[in-house]
Amino acid sequence: MTELNYPMTRTDQTQCRVAGIEFPDPYQWLESNTQEVLQWQAAQNCLADEYVQSWPNYGRLKTSVSNYLAGRTNAVPRCAGERWFRLGSIQNRSGIIISDTPYGAGRLVYSIEREIIDTPASIPWFSPSPDGQLLAVGICKDGSENNTIRLINVETGKSLPQPPAQTLMDGWMGGARWLPDNSGFYFQALVGEPEKFQQQILFHSIADGSQTQIQLPQQDPEGHDYILMMVSPDGRFHLAYQGLLEARPIAFRDTEQAGSQWQTFVSEQCSVTGHVIGNQLIAITNLNAPRGRVVAISLETETRSDPKTWIDLIPESSSVIRSITPVDDLLYISEFVDTYSRVRIFDIRGRLVGEVPLPGKGGIADEVFFSIQNLASSEPQQEYIFGFSTLCESWGVYRHRLASDRLEVLQVPRITLDNVVVEDHWAISEDGTRIPYHSLRLAKTDTSKPQPTLIYAYGGYNSARPPEYPGAIAAFVKMGGVYILGNLRGGSEFGKVWWQGGRRQNKQNGYKDLYAIAEDLIANNRTDPKKLALTGASNGGLMAAVAMIQRPDLWQAIVPQVPFLDLIGALHHGYGRYCVEIELADPNSSDDLQTMAAYSAYHLLSHDGEYPATYLTAGDTDPRCPAWHAQKFAARLQAANKSKSPILLRVWENSGHGQATGRDSLVTQYTHWLAFVMRQLGMEVSARCVDDGKATAPKIPMES
Repeated sequence: MTELNYPMTRTDQTQCRVAGIEFPDPYQWLESNTQEVLQWQAAQNCLADEYVQSWPNYGRLKTSVSNYLAGRTNAVPRCAGERWFRLGSIQNRSGIIISDTPYGAGRLVYSIEREIIDTPASIPWFSPSPDGQLLAVGICKDGSENNTIRLINVETGKSLPQPPAQTLMDGWMGGARWLPDNSGFYFQALVGEPEKFQQQILFHSIADGSQTQIQLPQQDPEGHDYILMMVSPDGRFHLAYQGLLEARPIAFRDTEQAGSQWQTFVSEQCSVTGHVIGNQLIAITNLNAPRGRVVAISLETETRSDPKTWIDLIPESSSVIRSITPVDDLLYISEFVDTYSRVRIFDIRGRLVGEVPLPGKGGIADEVFFSIQNLASSEPQQEYIFGFSTLCESWGVYRHRLASDRLEVLQVPRITLDNVVVEDHWAISEDGTRIPYHSLRLAKTDTSKPQPTLIYAYGGYNSARPPEYPGAIAAFVKMGGVYILGNLRGGSEFGKVWWQGGRRQNKQNGYKDLYAIAEDLIANNRTDPKKLALTGASNGGLMAAVAMIQRPDLWQAIVPQVPFLDLIGALHHGYGRYCVEIELADPNSSDDLQTMAAYSAYHLLSHDGEYPATYLTAGDTDPRCPAWHAQKFAARLQAANKSKSPILLRVWENSGHGQATGRDSLVTQYTHWLAFVMRQLGMEVSARCVDDGKATAPKIPMES
């Protein structure tokens, strides 16, 4: 393999000092945005572009990626004032559509084209008022997810004067949290510069356009953690949930009480998330139930904060309870059973009354951080509407009505992968734990010999990766590759024990789980190290980089996407420090930091290592894992690597962590790193591989 001429990268003697410990940081200068850094970055981008685009199959791959890239259904249509609101486009204009039925013909009440900017804009969230007369919309202008609020009169389409001027970090908390009387809404906004990542809760009044800051008992004093506000359907009870990974209502207000002050609510370190029904909070908790149980908490008693007074409705079982959706007087309970979704229906007393006939084995469209994000849509429901996909079928939207006990298709999955096989497997990790993983391949694949294989995994932050549609990676499968989805400890697929088993001092368990999957594939002759690639994003990018360093013998190619790689340096940045605090270590503990440094990829690199081919990708507006993580790691790896394997870095303009990146940019980004992987694995792209991936006719009744 021809050696590449990497851009010259200087080093210095800078030390990073944290909790009394000094760590060498010779590339710290790459964290700045100087002309020197920008020129270095441009040279790295040019090298990556030339290498990837020189692959003869690049053009065909890009066509296939565009065909198979299907957006994840994070937000199903929302009903307000007997009308339906959804993201969509009409006559090549994108924005929010309003219609009489979930996907009926309608009109564009807000078009993103009205934003006069040079870069592609996106809508991280939208929230109609309960009466459907007003619409709050978050607008991101640079791919970062940072957004500002627009307020729209639904009837006229005109903007309201005096919208909040504050910047929101993202759309994770649902943006505007309206009061039932439509008089205003709560929202969480950044304080000062976004880089500091300090947030506060505000209430916006529609009447005069003013904002009032809300002070809550037990609130994170640094303002780093996420807080989601919830108001009961009748407006009486206001709850404040805190905790991205393990949310609980920290504060409570009963507006019928004299004085109506915020009071301390749940103080236990546990998850308690649910909905107010009547005078009770019907909630999922992992307190004394790692896989979750459903309880009823009276909001009218002084003992509401005492878990001993909570009434069990649905006990813990072998399944993992994910979310509650109240529909009329029923509870639709979403669960995991061996990583696959299941939805059962209970009455308000906890008695099982039915089960939703899902359209296949796959995953409900939960949010990434389900504990708090699945509360982002708390309006009362009259029917159960949900997004769903499988490994071989992209996202569709469905409706279930218990009276007819049938599933209706509201939006047909755009892509169905024909002539493919999905298989479930279990590997055995070093300590004997069974680790599930799933494979997706063409039916004609020769399983008697090793095949080009790509593993994707995450394993962290109490976040699950269920068997759902793999997006652009479907192009890799249609071209003869085998896709592997691994479910590592550190995620939430099997409840709190599974999360804690790969968290903080147990973080290495998740990496061992990954190696067990790779070794199981190799031992069963499904692949070999010359045909095996690995990718992951964010925390999964850290996983990929650590795996490259700890077990370079297992991989031919590694792709850390938007990665979190310098865990020590991250402590000097607001969001980075937050990520470390909630999942990895106590930043003030030298012992914790020494443990964390053992899997800080930037610090693990050896100067005499022989590493596999590596492609690092990052976004230049990413506020979560800034591009300097990938830049510093790439510089150190290019200097340290003793093999001739290519080490490439690509930083994309006007691109963040992925959620607000434009589709055209995503197509190019996926094509780049998939082309790199396929080139390393010796794969070809024939004309037959480039097809439309059209959906087959649904077997479930369509919306009438």
